[in-house]
Amino acid sequence: MRFEPRMLTPPGNPEIYWTKFGALAQAAGAAATLLAVLASLLIAFRTRKPRLRLRVYVSRMFGAGANPEQGFLTFSVVNAGERPVYLRGLGWRTGWLRRGPKFLRRLSAVQIMGAPMGLEPPFEIDAGQEVSSYAPLDQMIAFARERHTDPLFTRDLPFGLGRRALRVQAYAYTADGHEVRVRPEKSLLDRLAEAEQDAVEGVPK
Repeated sequence: MRFEPRMLTPPGNPEIYWTKFGALAQAAGAAATLLAVLASLLIAFRTRKPRLRLRVYVSRMFGAGANPEQGFLTFSVVNAGERPVYLRGLGWRTGWLRRGPKFLRRLSAVQIMGAPMGLEPPFEIDAGQEVSSYAPLDQMIAFARERHTDPLFTRDLPFGLGRRALRVQAYAYTADGHEVRVRPEKSLLDRLAEAEQDAVEGVPK
C-alpha cells in the first residue's frame, strides 16, 4: 500500500479562510500596538507626576552648639519620584467645610520657618532626596497662644462643649500644583492645641 503526501487544506473555501485568518492577525497586531502605546503613556505619566512623602513631627538636634533640650517643628519631604520637584510651600489646613458654621469652616495657613538649620521654601528636591525644614517649637507654641482670639488648631464648639482640637493636616505643595497632606505627629498636635486652650483659659505659663 502506497501513501502519497498530501497538504492539509482548511475546510470550505481556502481564500475565505485565509482572509479571515489575516484579519484576525491584523486585529491582534493592532491590539498589541495599542497596549504598548498605553503602557508607554502610563510609564511617562507616572514618571512626570510628582511623588512626595511628607512627615511632620518634633525633632531634637545634637552637636554644633545645638541645645538638645530645644525641640523643633520639622517638615520632612521625600521626593520618591523620578524627576526633581520644585517645592513652593509648607503649611496647615484645619476644619472640614469651605462654607458653613465657623467651628466647621476650613482654614489654611502657610508655615514660616525661622531656624537656619533647614531650608525655607521655595526650593528644589532632587529625585530620591529628602529635605527637612525646621522651626523652633517654642516659637510655634508662643504663636499659637497669641492666636487665642483666632485659633487655628482648636475651635469653640456649640452647645457649651468648650474649645476642642479638631481635624488638622499639614501639607506641602509644588510649583505645578501637586499637593500632599498628612496628619502630623499626635504629640505635636496636642502641644499646639493645649497652647491655644491655655491662652483662652488664662492658665499661666
